Amino acid sequence: MKNFRIREKADSVSAFGSMLLFLIFAVCTMMMIATAAGTYSRISEDFDGIFGGSAALRYVSNKIRAADSTEPLDGGKGLAVRSGGVMSVIYFEDGELYERTAASDAVPETSGGEPLFALDSMNISLDGGLYRITVSLNGEEYSVLVREG
Repeated sequence: MKNFRIREKADSVSAFGSMLLFLIFAVCTMMMIATAAGTYSRISEDFDGIFGGSAALRYVSNKIRAADSTEPLDGGKGLAVRSGGVMSVIYFEDGELYERTAASDAVPETSGGEPLFALDSMNISLDGGLYRITVSLNGEEYSVLVREG
């Protein structure tokens, strides 16, 4: 009888130890998930600003570098880029950067294009023979100087 009680206590301690070990594992897993979720949310919040602003700058500057000729439009809100027999009109309107493609000899129009990036503002100006492209997104301003083709 005495041996049975000792074995019963040993089984209870063993079961309690197993449950405690599982509980520790579950708590550690939940802490790792919470940490990863916080990190992901911070990355996700900054992604739009970093990607949108810098990608818009790279896109417009690459178009200028590859162009045969360029022409600023609408007081710095747009740019007509001619390369070969194609003209791309890149312009900012209603919080979006748009691009419209037409024949090279067509009159540049800043309407009817496809939206590329969401931005707060964009300005393209000539600065000493270089194009200065400035975009603003989520309170951050990004700027670059680009030489034509």
